[in-house]
Amino acid sequence: MTVSGATISLREWIEEALRCSKDSLSISRGSSGRDALSMDYLRASLKVAKELVDEIGHAEDLGLPCGLSMLSRHTSNGSMPDLAEFITVRLKDGRGIGNNEREGQCRRSSIVIEPIPFSTVKESEVCAFIDGGQAQALLDCLANDDESSTESCSRRGSNLSDMRDQYPDKGQYLNVHSANLAAIHKGGDHCKQVTWPDSVLDKQHLIYSLGLVFYEIFSGGERPPTALIVSPSSLVQLCDASRPFDFARSLQVLDNSMAGEECDSYSDTENCGELHGCAERPTEDVCESSNGFQSRKMQITLHHSLRCSERNQGHNEKRAALCRVISRVSIEELKMKGLPGSLCSLIYNMIDCINGDFSGDESYSNISQVSYDLHLMLEYPNVFLRDLDVSTLSLTPLTLKEAVFIRNDEFISLECAYRHSALGSPQIALIAGESGTGKTWLANRMGRLIVSNGGVFLHGKFERLHIGQPFAVLATAFNSYCDMLIQETNRERAKLVASKLQEALGRDACQLVKMIPTLGDIIVYEDCNNDFDGDRNFMDEQQRLYYLMCRFVETISTYSDCVISLFLDDLQWADDVSISIIGEILKAPVTNKRFFFLGCYRDDEIMNDHPFLKIIENIRGFGVAIRTVKLECVDKDTVTRMLSHLLCLSPRLVTSLSDIVYHKTKGNPLFLSQFMLSLNRDGLLYPSLTLRRWQWDEDKIMARSLPDDIAVLLSQRIGRLPPDVKMALFTLSCFGTSIEVDIMEKLESKLEDELIDPLALAGKEGFVNKMNAKFFFGHDRILEAAYSVAPPEDRSLHHMKCGLSLADISLNANDNNRLLFIAVEQINRGGPPAVSDNEQRLKIVEYNLAAGKAALDKCNFHLAFNFFDHGISFLTKSHWRDNYYLSLELFELAAECALITGDMFTITVLHDQVTKNARCFEDTLNTSYVRLVAISPIHFSNYCFVKNFFTGHHLFSMSSLSYSSKIAEAVEMGIETLSKLSEDLPRTLSHAFIKMQIKTTQAMLEKISVKDLLNYRFMSDKKKIMAMKVLRRLYEVVQQVNPNLLPIIPLKMIEITLDHGMSHLSPIAFAFFGSLVAKTGDIKGGYELTGVAKSLLDRMKLRKVTVEVFCVSTDILCFIEPLRLANENRKETEETALAAGDVTWSCYSRVMYATAAFWSGLKLSVSLEVITEARRVVMSRGHVTSDNYLLLVQQSILRLTGCSETEIILDDDLKKLVLDTNNHHALEIYYFQKTYVSFMLDIYDSMKESAVELLKFSAKPWLLMSNHIFHVLIGSLVSFRIYRETKVSFWLERGTKLKSQMKVWTEQGSSWTFENKFFLLEAEEHFSNNRIHAAQAAYGMAISSAKAHLLVNEEALAYELAAKFHFNMTDASTSLEYFTAAHERYIEWGAFAKAKTLFQFIQENFIPCQGALSSPPIGDGAEQHNNSKADQRKRKQT
Repeated sequence: MTVSGATISLREWIEEALRCSKDSLSISRGSSGRDALSMDYLRASLKVAKELVDEIGHAEDLGLPCGLSMLSRHTSNGSMPDLAEFITVRLKDGRGIGNNEREGQCRRSSIVIEPIPFSTVKESEVCAFIDGGQAQALLDCLANDDESSTESCSRRGSNLSDMRDQYPDKGQYLNVHSANLAAIHKGGDHCKQVTWPDSVLDKQHLIYSLGLVFYEIFSGGERPPTALIVSPSSLVQLCDASRPFDFARSLQVLDNSMAGEECDSYSDTENCGELHGCAERPTEDVCESSNGFQSRKMQITLHHSLRCSERNQGHNEKRAALCRVISRVSIEELKMKGLPGSLCSLIYNMIDCINGDFSGDESYSNISQVSYDLHLMLEYPNVFLRDLDVSTLSLTPLTLKEAVFIRNDEFISLECAYRHSALGSPQIALIAGESGTGKTWLANRMGRLIVSNGGVFLHGKFERLHIGQPFAVLATAFNSYCDMLIQETNRERAKLVASKLQEALGRDACQLVKMIPTLGDIIVYEDCNNDFDGDRNFMDEQQRLYYLMCRFVETISTYSDCVISLFLDDLQWADDVSISIIGEILKAPVTNKRFFFLGCYRDDEIMNDHPFLKIIENIRGFGVAIRTVKLECVDKDTVTRMLSHLLCLSPRLVTSLSDIVYHKTKGNPLFLSQFMLSLNRDGLLYPSLTLRRWQWDEDKIMARSLPDDIAVLLSQRIGRLPPDVKMALFTLSCFGTSIEVDIMEKLESKLEDELIDPLALAGKEGFVNKMNAKFFFGHDRILEAAYSVAPPEDRSLHHMKCGLSLADISLNANDNNRLLFIAVEQINRGGPPAVSDNEQRLKIVEYNLAAGKAALDKCNFHLAFNFFDHGISFLTKSHWRDNYYLSLELFELAAECALITGDMFTITVLHDQVTKNARCFEDTLNTSYVRLVAISPIHFSNYCFVKNFFTGHHLFSMSSLSYSSKIAEAVEMGIETLSKLSEDLPRTLSHAFIKMQIKTTQAMLEKISVKDLLNYRFMSDKKKIMAMKVLRRLYEVVQQVNPNLLPIIPLKMIEITLDHGMSHLSPIAFAFFGSLVAKTGDIKGGYELTGVAKSLLDRMKLRKVTVEVFCVSTDILCFIEPLRLANENRKETEETALAAGDVTWSCYSRVMYATAAFWSGLKLSVSLEVITEARRVVMSRGHVTSDNYLLLVQQSILRLTGCSETEIILDDDLKKLVLDTNNHHALEIYYFQKTYVSFMLDIYDSMKESAVELLKFSAKPWLLMSNHIFHVLIGSLVSFRIYRETKVSFWLERGTKLKSQMKVWTEQGSSWTFENKFFLLEAEEHFSNNRIHAAQAAYGMAISSAKAHLLVNEEALAYELAAKFHFNMTDASTSLEYFTAAHERYIEWGAFAKAKTLFQFIQENFIPCQGALSSPPIGDGAEQHNNSKADQRKRKQT
């Protein structure tokens, strides 16, 4: 028995492979008595053929004699050697039936695929002949020829497994390793050399010989008919045009040959040889290949074909025609076996090469063409091995296949980005290109890959002509995901995701449910329609929606068991709000998130300043990987491959057609596809019933004129449609890319025009599709062409007609206002010129007002403004007189929405119009307040990257998108508005007056119990309510220009509350007043007031002001509890602020948390990470002011750690950067940080200079913040140091005053935070006053307290200052001991630059002790040294 890995002859392999493929499944004979050819055998045969062609082609390329030398020899009697006798087949090692371990050891050549499974079809499928149905099954087997085939096979039942066990060695012959030409023995008397006509003929004869071999392989071992075989001598004679050709005699020889008679009965053997050259072969071979009926049928066919050609051909052409007809009829034998037609044609065209120059146009010219065609059959069997259903194709138009758009390299690039996202490193992939280059097709191909891998592929599409429902594109995408969760509620993973969404969104889920309605079916949420605290801030609401969207995406991509992919098409038409949401989603942290974003846009329709490109550049700056794939029009070779796949023909057969198509379409895929459809429709590209494949008329195609623009071509096609179809297409185009079928049905009934049936006809023409109860255009260019059918004036009227038809029924529709938005959108496209009736105008205004309010409810303020603006445009000239309240409401709402767009001009115009036409002062309050907000400080800004020329690092600069920052003007306007509301504010206030007012107000509140405050009456006076809103707005801006006015604002708010009742802003007033009380020294009293504020929040169920109350409360709490512990509350406060959409307070919380973490004594390496992350977060929220504060703290840390100079900004450059911000408070922080660093690094002159500059900021901060603790500490230490150097009493007095403030905090606050600081300041005061023993004791207590409270930074500082004190007292031993301890603590803290200066001081001043200390590391090794030192020394705890 043959063993695995053996080499056998081709004929032996055919015999054994046939037996294996039959016996292994116990196949019986077919109904006609013929043996069946199993699919396993045909699969293996294709691989043998491909391997053999590649072997010979490789020999040709290298000029090797193997294979070619054999063809130059023949036997002495002139017959052709049998090429099949020289072919061997090598089997693979090991069994090919699921034996993966053995298979991995086999050598794999370039064309050998995977081991062939024992069987990949059902037994019933194999028992029949390989007819048309079996050919389809063969295609399926070939298409699934991979490692999974064995696994797929095993799932079909246990019968096959039992058969494998019964025939353990039967499958080895189907596992082909390679096919080769055996070596040819040279020399010998039985061989002689033949002179061939030319070298080209060698190659043609080689292909012909292989064709005969292929005939034998694919026929299942049947020898080729004798009529197909030509000897070398007859080939020479055939090519000799001087010899006459006796047609009658040749025909007689042909008849005798096919009847089984020998040619020797004829005397003219030469002419006999011209025909078949095979008289030596026994008659049995001929009989084996055809029975009597088939032989007679072939004779009749040959006679008819040859006699028809005799009349019009010369003798040379007749020879070639005879050979071609013989070949064609012989190949019919293979077709009758059910062999695919393309494979039969391949064999025919190989055999046709024997005719040399008279071969057909489709014959092969070189062996590489054969190899490539076999490769296509193996690689794409569903395309190149499929027999076309010509009868069906004759009745239906050409169908474009997705495989036509070949973009493999680009697809691999996208797949790589997806794989990274699947591994938890989200990447962004973008596809850019002109219209029609196949962007959407490539993205959808990527989507199929994602879905096949178990991922989720969400998609949406923006439209040029369609405004649509608020956030319709993103809502559609995420709604589909929620639908998936609903359908999978029984799965544990789906339940987990739903529960995590409930947890992440909480009570804010209502806002997101308005955008994603299906989300409401997954989670439980509270109604939030009235949750606006009486002061609706559109900016905060939009930011809250951004936050919720980020939480939604973060949750589903973290807890889903697959990658969440979002594909958005036509981003060049995306609205600003959607782009902003996309940006927030993509900028969100990527920890444990498996999210893949794929976007498409037309790069020729999007400028560099487009918001989407700005967002992408912004995201790139945050380190997010972005991969952009650029699609161009395809080249000529690609067009050839595209047509090859489209027409299911070899590329060499469509080359001439592709030349014409490429010339006319310039390689634009959309243009190309539409051109091919038009050729098919016009009969220039048609299925041939005779050849059973596509045919075309090249001359007529070449002569056909074609426009340069695809839009013109589409317009021409649409123009030829019936009028009702054109009108239906135009109506559909008015609604954008797609619209629901039920809406078109409603419109059809209202307009009384047929729409549904004409659209069905348009669908048959390939213009529109109907899927998922929607009509949609196949491409945007088709939509544009359909819309251009009507002239502009008719478009406006038709939009108005459609909109009014739908508007009446939209108000009662229960569809989440979708129909209302669509109807009003159509009306607004029609515009005021399309309406002449004033009553109808008024009705349209009301429609716009209703749509705008609905859009506000969904937080789409841009769309709401669009509706309000259009509503104003439909008002009549006398609208302020005739429709006053309707006009006032429209103008007020439009002004509020204009804040979001940052349109200061529009806000001013609207405000002026209201002021001019208002019937009373109260009617102007809302627009006046909007204008006040508009000129307040920037809270939300767009920003871009700029290269900072000082450091080479990317810093941020801000470009105002929302508000103007005319702060002084805003303050004056606020004070003026308050005056009109009978609430005057003084312009100047003394410190004593403010303290008196605080005491008076505190005394008033002490008379009212907390219970009475919680049950206090509510404010009803609209003027006082507006006064509270203006005061709150002033509180945010006044500290920038006149901080002295700050304390009077909460005092005034408390006064109004006590006089007129509680408002939604009263809790803020109590919180801010509590901060004032704490600042004056009553910390616990101030904290109790913040408790009252929190109780009021619970009592009134307020949300928006919660953030401010919590922030103020946490600041005071930092004085009562240990700083590190209280500081953790800021994380929760930040999340609360984000959930409320308050970006300003969320950034404030992050800044305070990061800076307090630094001051609380964390290792500097950890503090640096916290500060860096905080900078990234605040910049992702567009808050540049916060970033400036953090930058200054970050630079101080870098200087203390001694990082490389490239990371440190020079002082002058840093100061210039701060000055450019024009921020008074930032400049104050700059001088404080410079003073602190100079003090720590012992740079006296710089310290004194900065301290003097800091004194210029004389305004007393009335807010109590945790950072003030360290301002007081450093300010006092610096003052005492300057006094000891200068003996100027001012500095001693200032130091003593700041120490007194620290004493108050120590007495009322946390000893953990304040005790060591007070002892240290007291020691410095004693040192400055030369009280030696008191100073010595105080230093000791400061060191002990800092050590006990685990404040390593302040312990190091206490040791250092005590060491300097003892050094000044000439106590060298104690001084050195303390210096050594300080050096060790600074190393532990991570202040390596500070430790280095201390090391140098010790080396310079303690000569005998040189070498006692090692120099601290600076740079890369610093952190490692810090960690190792910390591990060596265990800190003592309380």
